[in-house]
Amino acid sequence: MATFIRILVGFVIFWPTARARWHFFRCNYTAAAEIYEKLLARHPGRLKLYPTLAEIYLLLPRNDAQALKVFKKVLQFNLDTPNREEIEVIVVQSYLKEDNADAEAVTVLENALRAEYRKNNPALKRKMLSHDASVRALTAEAGRGAAPKRPGDGANGAPKILKLS
Repeated sequence: MATFIRILVGFVIFWPTARARWHFFRCNYTAAAEIYEKLLARHPGRLKLYPTLAEIYLLLPRNDAQALKVFKKVLQFNLDTPNREEIEVIVVQSYLKEDNADAEAVTVLENALRAEYRKNNPALKRKMLSHDASVRALTAEAGRGAAPKRPGDGANGAPKILKLS
């Protein structure tokens, strides 16, 4: 039993994410956030750390520049988090405060509106999902070098020739 406890303590001491989780479960959110911030500074490509850090920032509550940067990453990469709507609201409010109208701000606002509509209208949700799927299909077709087909196109995307009689 003593060996198991030593291994567990060593695990928590030497593995940063285990240390961060330990602090998180002990409600020491500031210490957990510091560990995750250090991990992301060393490894910014570790996307699975962003949602956890975003949740910690929501618990603290932090809305500073560092927190907004993490919130934007969560939204930009569409990372799974249980408080996505709260994060969207915080990011939208920051854009509105800054009076920022760049493309990123418009995209975040559009996605927030889309999410709100989907939440309140199931029929609209189905329609928007089918629209999103068709847009993704057209984008994928264009990315492969093929011209997107339009209604009325013939074989291989060539326009149909209508016969007048």
